[in-house]
Formats: sequence, structure tokens, C-alpha cells
Amino acid sequence: MRDRIFRSGDPFAGEHLVRRALDLLRRHGAVLPPLEIGCSKVVPAGGGVGGGSGNAAALIRWARRYGFASLLPEETGELGSDVPFLADGAPLAWGGGRGERLLPLSPGVQAKGFLVFPRWVSCTAEAYGRLDALREACGLSQELPDREEGERILSDLRERRVVGLLPNDFVSVSESLHGEYREAWALAEWAGALAWGLCGSGSGWFVVLDPRADATSLGQVLGRLSWVRRLVAWEG
Repeated sequence: MRDRIFRSGDPFAGEHLVRRALDLLRRHGAVLPPLEIGCSKVVPAGGGVGGGSGNAAALIRWARRYGFASLLPEETGELGSDVPFLADGAPLAWGGGRGERLLPLSPGVQAKGFLVFPRWVSCTAEAYGRLDALREACGLSQELPDREEGERILSDLRERRVVGLLPNDFVSVSESLHGEYREAWALAEWAGALAWGLCGSGSGWFVVLDPRADATSLGQVLGRLSWVRRLVAWEG
């Protein structure tokens, strides 16, 4: 009997990370019976939110919880740079190296907002290629983000101070391809959001609102945009 993976919802893109996670667990000594795994995909592929990585991380956390295997971050990192964080389970962390060096950060940001997925998708490899080309053409530095800056942003959000557009090197790349992102930032500012920005290397983007704010008007405006494919409200 072989493993069986059932898929529903939005289509998956590329190699299924759950199958790769199964292979990884068994290579590191997990004695797993043949499994039937159901994956319900509710966010589009190519959105920058780590949906596939999250599926793989869920399986790794399940295996750890039930004593089949406990993988190190550098081992889960073989599946992707965001898998170690998602498999770790910490609500917030500062990532170093290729994502395998994790330093937990204090939670405590109460907020709500929206995840917005446009009608186009972003291929991570292509996005990195365009970023490298932009850096070379414009002479941009490749300095690593500063942890203190991240701590300051978190502190401002905890105090419900407006931060604005969050730093992300891929913003310039995305704006050069799709001017709609500038419209997105303007809408977030109009709504009085605390922060907004790009999800990973795109294509999704997010808006962070004060938990006391009425998100109805912004949700209606975003839902009417012709270039928006899916809108997901969140609170936490």
C-alpha cells in the first residue's frame, strides 16, 4: 500500500511538498505506515504566504507530536526556507541563514486585516532573478535586514502606531510589473491602516488594521477591485 494524498480547492503548483516531507521524515528515521493525507487549499499558489510550506510543516509537526520523528531546523530547511519557522510553531521569530536559524520574538500584536491575492501569481525564482537584475542596474546594496528595525516595527504595532509600508526588497520588483500595488498602498493609507505590504516575494499583499477599527468599508472596496482574485479577512 502506498501513501495517498488527496487534494481539493485551488490547484497545487509544482511538486507537492507534503510528499517531499514524507520522504524527508522517512530518510531521518521516521517509521511511518502508509498514510492517507487530505490537503484543502484555500489560498492560491504563488501568493507568497507559504501555503505549500505550511502543509509540509503541518505534517512535520504532527510527526513530532506523536513521536515519529523530531527534525532539526536545518533538516526541515531542505524543503524550503520558510518551512523551519512554520514547523517550529512559534507565533513570531527572527530568521537567519537560509531560514533555519530562528530566534523567537515576543508576541502580543493584536490586530486584524486582510490578505489580498491578485489575479497574477509570482514565481519565487523569477522574482529573485528580477531583484538581482534591479540591484545590479541601480547599484542597490544587498544589506540584510536589521533585527532592531523589526523590533521597532513590532513595538509600534503593539502601541497601535502607524508604520506604513513595511520593508520588503521585492516591493520595487512587484511595482515595476504591476502598478496596481501602488493603488493597494494608497487604499491601505486611506483606510487608516497601521501597516501594509507585500507577502514574501508576492504576489499577495496584506493590510494590518487596529483591532478596534471597522473593516467593513475597506473590505467592500477591496472586494470590488477587478484585479483582486481572493480576499481573506483575518483577526488575531
